Amino acid sequence: MNKKSTFTALIVFLCASLAIPAIADDIVVFGATGKFGSKMVKEALDRGHRVFGVSRSPENFTYTQENFVAVKGNPTDLESVKKIVEGVDGVLVALGDRVTPVPEETVMNVTAQNLSEALKHLGADGPVVVAFGGGNTSGNSKEEVMAQMGPRLNGPNSDRLRMIVLSQWATYETYRGSDINWVFLAPPRNILGVTTGEDVRKGKYRISSDGSLDKERDTEISNSDISVAAVDLIENRKFSQQRVTIAY
Repeated sequence: MNKKSTFTALIVFLCASLAIPAIADDIVVFGATGKFGSKMVKEALDRGHRVFGVSRSPENFTYTQENFVAVKGNPTDLESVKKIVEGVDGVLVALGDRVTPVPEETVMNVTAQNLSEALKHLGADGPVVVAFGGGNTSGNSKEEVMAQMGPRLNGPNSDRLRMIVLSQWATYETYRGSDINWVFLAPPRNILGVTTGEDVRKGKYRISSDGSLDKERDTEISNSDISVAAVDLIENRKFSQQRVTIAY
């Protein structure tokens, strides 16, 4: 083995040993302070990526890693989004929703509209946009999705739940109508560390784009492993323009 081959082999070995990608990505995270977004930030930072955490008050970020960049921005403002996503490799969207007069006006959907507009000139060659949404989008229509919810839409906080479900569907429809490189990431029924149970990072999961996981009962995954899947989708650029579901 010559010196060049030895050096190359050493670099590959070191990258594998440190669990750091040989080529780090620039990744924007919208919702970087939230319960899902903060986990995605940590996962991406731990892999050696440079992370741009977006907030209207970036001075409140507490991340100390050198590869974290605090950015002042607003995902519901198109010009702000255009500046933030210019030249990046991936975008992670983990935004919660508040009740609005109509589902199309929620932060989640407006952000989807802005990303679709900001990146439309790049098409499938643009950055991977991984939008973390609800697990209620496996139906073929809004009516089917609402029917799947069944009695849950008649219980406590039913108005808010109905708004969230309709917002997630509207957001999914927005991405489906765009030509950008998007993936809609839907979780299983139970998110460990959020809805119940303990948040443990296993670093493994199953993934499906055909809706088969939605048909299984009592599916679950940890909040940390949602982040593993989200960053994996940025790195491997698979499932472009598809909705995927993950679970253990």
